[in-house]
Amino acid sequence: MGLDTVRGTGRNRRLLVLVGLNVMYAILLIALAVSPRPPGPADVPDRLAHAVAYGIQAILLFLMLALVKPTTQALVIGCLGAIAFGVCTEGLQLLQPTRSTELMDIVADACGAATAAGLGALFLVIRTKKGRGE
Repeated sequence: MGLDTVRGTGRNRRLLVLVGLNVMYAILLIALAVSPRPPGPADVPDRLAHAVAYGIQAILLFLMLALVKPTTQALVIGCLGAIAFGVCTEGLQLLQPTRSTELMDIVADACGAATAAGLGALFLVIRTKKGRGE
């Protein structure tokens, strides 16, 4: 067993950190979903909070997946994963008598994830063109 196997390569360490961040963020989103009254500033619209939260999740998923999948696949899977997780967390709200499941929250989750994926794709295109000197 070599030293790299014991310590892990730099890529493996990044992957481990990103898996940990994704798990912690997912736990946070679940906790907020089942909380009777989720904390947050009163002046931030609920739909905007949903969009930002699931946009962040899509980015975290993409960063993790990009270490093991081709970039485009990681972007798509990250976006779809965040949307699916948003549907699941909305479903969890059915278990709370003080919360309700709303289709528009799912739409906001999807918009946030798709916006993050779109910005990620734009960033990748710009970075690729710069790398080629275009």
